[in-house]
Amino acid sequence: MIIFVWIPKTAGTSICCGMDIQKIKIGETTLVIKKDIVTYGHGLLKDVVKEGYLSAKAYNDAFKFCFIRNPLDRFVSLYFYSKAAGRISGSFDVFCKEFVRMKIDPPGSYNERRLSQFNLQTCWIRDMDFIGRYEHLQEDYDTLCDILGLPQTKISHLNSSDHTRWEGYYNDKTRRLISDYYAEDLIFCRKNIHGLLNKE
Repeated sequence: MIIFVWIPKTAGTSICCGMDIQKIKIGETTLVIKKDIVTYGHGLLKDVVKEGYLSAKAYNDAFKFCFIRNPLDRFVSLYFYSKAAGRISGSFDVFCKEFVRMKIDPPGSYNERRLSQFNLQTCWIRDMDFIGRYEHLQEDYDTLCDILGLPQTKISHLNSSDHTRWEGYYNDKTRRLISDYYAEDLIFCRKNIHGLLNKE
């Protein structure tokens, strides 16, 4: 079994399309695995297992992979995505200042809690066999395809948020606020961990 851990706004829609990944919707009456690669959406796998939607053995035996993204870039994408969906309002500067004071619910197995997609990426990352980077998406996607024995294909950017380069949205204060909030993600990303991991 191969499981794609879909961290929000890390090119997940593009990856699902490119690899023909089956999306398992938690809460359905029957969860029938029909394809070689599945994803449980933005839910946390530990909660998917805890709630009985995936056995501990299947979890332990599965090849698990995810993609990560610069957290400052990802925050801008999440802001515009959530604003377009009507979940938030106001300017980017104002939202940054309000956001760091908010209590963000954990994703759980459903990830249907208002702003839970804004959680740190590290909360999704657990027991990964492969971690790719959004910043070199095609290169890491091709490497993953080779590992899984799949044909390499040109990956398209789907479901992208409508905004310009992320650097232009921050001033010194908002960049500091969001950097502090996502400090753990920044440290993890700066290690530039990507590719096949050795869990032994």
